[in-house]
Amino acid sequence: NTNEEKIYNFLYAKIRNHFGTSGLMGNLYAESGLNPKNLQNNGNKILGMTDDEYTKAVDNGTYTNFVRDSFGYSLAQWTYWNRKQNLLNYAKTCGCSIGDLEMALNFLVHELQTSYKSVWNKLLSSTSVRQASDVVLTEFEKPADQSENVKIKRASYGQIYFEKYAQNKNQISNSEKSTTKYYRVQCGAFSNENHAKKLNNELKTKGFNCVIKKIDNLFKLQLGAYSNRDNA
Repeated sequence: NTNEEKIYNFLYAKIRNHFGTSGLMGNLYAESGLNPKNLQNNGNKILGMTDDEYTKAVDNGTYTNFVRDSFGYSLAQWTYWNRKQNLLNYAKTCGCSIGDLEMALNFLVHELQTSYKSVWNKLLSSTSVRQASDVVLTEFEKPADQSENVKIKRASYGQIYFEKYAQNKNQISNSEKSTTKYYRVQCGAFSNENHAKKLNNELKTKGFNCVIKKIDNLFKLQLGAYSNRDNA
């Protein structure tokens, strides 16, 4: 299983709501690309470390400023000192690397259930991906830019996960079926699935989260999920 699938399955098992799970996933993708070892980009530059080097240095104690360095880290890009302190303490208690995926997921859920109960409860009862995504953006992640464009972009990521892990696997209830029409950017259409996967991998390295759909015997690579055609 990929990190993406592991994360979705883990979160859905806790949230039991595909809208809430997808909205949260879209934000995590925007923050870290779903990489539990992800260090904020300017941290890589300033410290001269890769994500793996930073993680290893925190784990072995050669880097001691993890809590106070103000660089976002891991799935949710935890940045503020007390949240990073809690993350570090949680990892130590578990006897895990600071970059361990399962530890990061458990900490994420623990933080939501204890320090962000309102957000957690809204995820449990979400009625759309956009609703869940906006809650995570404005009440949990709280980046400097919370503009409508950012809301649309993050919700579009979440919609992709919703379609991939809920709709495509026929796991949604009648109440979770979306009647909204979505517009996507098509990045390619191939008769060979491997060619679509190759382009998908290239686009992922550039920060684009696409989905491959088989339509009319072609493997179509699509980006985004926008309710407004102009936004696409």
